[in-house]
Amino acid sequence: MPIALGLLIVTGGDYEASVLAAANYGRDNDSIAGMAGAIAGALHGDGAIRPAWIERINAANRVDFDPLARDLAALADRLHRRRLTADEARHRLFTELGSQSTRPS
Repeated sequence: MPIALGLLIVTGGDYEASVLAAANYGRDNDSIAGMAGAIAGALHGDGAIRPAWIERINAANRVDFDPLARDLAALADRLHRRRLTADEARHRLFTELGSQSTRPS
């Protein structure tokens, strides 16, 4: 992970540059490229990936990963929104409790 993060910093978070740098790093390059690509892809979306690369991966796997990726992103968004709503409600409750404890009796 440290090498993947370092390459992301050196490449300014660029998807292609970080994956290519990781793939050419040497030791454990497949894992490092996977981590760098996953992080850069999460930051920039699949628009950062060459369409030809996506087509090649889909063809090699005989699977179109786009629907799966869209569903996974939608699930992550729903979970994030649910967590944010719960956190905001908890914050409101704590604010109310704090204001009640400072009121004169």
